[in-house]
Amino acid sequence: MPVPGSMKITLIVCTRNRASYLPATLDALSRLQTTEPWQLVIVNNGSSDGTQHLLDVFAERDPEHVCLVHEAVPGLANAQNAGLARASGDIVAFTDDDCYPEPDYLERIRECFNESPIQYLGCRVLLYDRNDAPVTIQTRETRADLPPNCYVPAGLIHGSAFAFTRKALDAIGGFDPALGIGGLLDSGNDLNALIRCSGQGFRGAYDPRPVVYHHHRRKWGADIDRLLKRYDVSRGAAYFLGFSNPATRRAYAWPLLRRIAGNILKGHWGTLSREFSGGYRYALILRARSRVR
Repeated sequence: MPVPGSMKITLIVCTRNRASYLPATLDALSRLQTTEPWQLVIVNNGSSDGTQHLLDVFAERDPEHVCLVHEAVPGLANAQNAGLARASGDIVAFTDDDCYPEPDYLERIRECFNESPIQYLGCRVLLYDRNDAPVTIQTRETRADLPPNCYVPAGLIHGSAFAFTRKALDAIGGFDPALGIGGLLDSGNDLNALIRCSGQGFRGAYDPRPVVYHHHRRKWGADIDRLLKRYDVSRGAAYFLGFSNPATRRAYAWPLLRRIAGNILKGHWGTLSREFSGGYRYALILRARSRVR
């Protein structure tokens, strides 16, 4: 069922050693507008710069809504899970510490959940600085619905602008600490969570109405090359996860075969190798966990 409009929404922002960039994000967060109950959880993921001072000053301005959390263990997924533990909202939304949400970001997210029986949502991510490389953004202007147990395309939904019902996040046990920045695979915790939600039988959607602007400050060159190679690895882990789950295996079979064939035909051997590496490494991680249990 759709989430009633009066349900509380929590926005989680995780940050680590971004004191020089954080003021712009905090300014954008201070301009959020919503008439319904809401909470802002900011997680300091073991920063060693002036981040904590900036957060303390910011929180003093609105102690009713702002909750500060400290997670000493590095890793984006660890920080997200720490924030989730303090979240009191029935809808839990996320954005990054280099993103500027539109003032109506929370209202538009709530609107999307009200209108259809979805449990997870991806939002539009626009480039803030036109001098930055147009990567890690999603400019699609039309909605895309994702039925239960479906193939979730990499890049359709970005972790810098997505949301879940608390029910969905509890069902999947939060975010996988092996993935994401600071994890063993250093990327892909957002897509992993979406695939697991789909495999739990939840419906989702991408909707362009909630908007954030991504100020990632990356230019074309070695930095982008490294980023895209990381994405290759995490994409392989995602394909393995989707294909290994009986609930989503049929949905992932053809996209997986098409991806492999496409890389071979185009001679993208480096990409193919990294994707296989990601799948293999994630399989080993899951196998090690099963042995511990």
